[in-house]
Amino acid sequence: MNSEAYYEQGNAYRRQGNWQKALECYAEAIELDPESPAVHAQGDAQQHLEPTLRMPLILEKQITAHRRTAFVAVASKKIQAQRMRLRRHNESTAQGSILRKKL
Repeated sequence: MNSEAYYEQGNAYRRQGNWQKALECYAEAIELDPESPAVHAQGDAQQHLEPTLRMPLILEKQITAHRRTAFVAVASKKIQAQRMRLRRHNESTAQGSILRKKL
């Protein structure tokens, strides 16, 4: 295929919403003809594709933050439960020593 054919193929992929394939075709067109209109089309396609490529990273950060928050919540509940057990233990121990003193 020649540069024009790759450019047209890239446009077809772009109309279908297949930005990655469009970029590949534009790159081929530019390789064959550095003055091809694919240069401008490639820039437009890259701008459109960039947010899509960043989305998984953004989602991963949100998931990590959510997991961290959930871990802190669970750890906090475990600490509260442990404090309650310790308080009960201390209270029962204190009551036992008071009873022993009276006897």
